[in-house]
Amino acid sequence: AGQCGFPEAIERAKIATRQYAKRQSTWFRHQLGAEWRRLRPDDQPAVRD
Repeated sequence: AGQCGFPEAIERAKIATRQYAKRQSTWFRHQLGAEWRRLRPDDQPAVRD
């Protein structure tokens, strides 16, 4: 791996972070029993916890 400038390092970090988040999302999506719900601001606090 060589050296790169600060702006390139920032871009690489952003790309790596997005790739990691996508892998996490894929993993969660394939877990048994996982059910995603969209919450609204007016939902009860107990539902959000």
